[in-house]
Amino acid sequence: MATDPSTQDPAASTRDEILRATMACFERYGRRKTTMEDIARASGVSRKTVYRHFASKDELITAFSDQETLRVCTTTQAQLDLSLPAAELIADAEWRLLRAGWDGPRAHLNQEDELGYTMRIMEHSGRRAEIIAEYWAPVFDQLERAGVLRTDVSREEMTAWILLIHTALLTSTTAPAVPDEIHLRRLRLLLAPAVLKSG
Repeated sequence: MATDPSTQDPAASTRDEILRATMACFERYGRRKTTMEDIARASGVSRKTVYRHFASKDELITAFSDQETLRVCTTTQAQLDLSLPAAELIADAEWRLLRAGWDGPRAHLNQEDELGYTMRIMEHSGRRAEIIAEYWAPVFDQLERAGVLRTDVSREEMTAWILLIHTALLTSTTAPAVPDEIHLRRLRLLLAPAVLKSG
């Protein structure tokens, strides 16, 4: 249900507008070349106002990236088929996130020089890890109900491994030309041992 703009907190509205302008600037100039002045101009506020909401460009990039991660994860999670066999479910869940990154309207922002730069900034941000953990929670819950989820490592460790693989694949390649099944098979081989009980 949409929020009535007349009842929205003005500070939240300004923050949202700054984040929308950030997207436009990133698409136009790239993440690294975008300045706080560019974002202020595009959002129709002063640079001082941008800094009131985001203390630094790194903080702004982190907030923007968290917002984009949440958007992609929410959309993709709604498409998951939790009835798939365990290894296929893990590969499918990761494959859907990768495809969303490669095929989405902002795919050019996921190239190594762009996303790699952002990932270095976000290295210490806990929100992205929380969003990814929320995305994987129904998958892990299903695997736990089926009695096949590893119990010798924590979900946080499993999620961290998946996030590492996801980031490496997303930033190092573009949408692959080979059939999806080949990539799904590779993801099963790569991720299933990290998540599923052996044997």
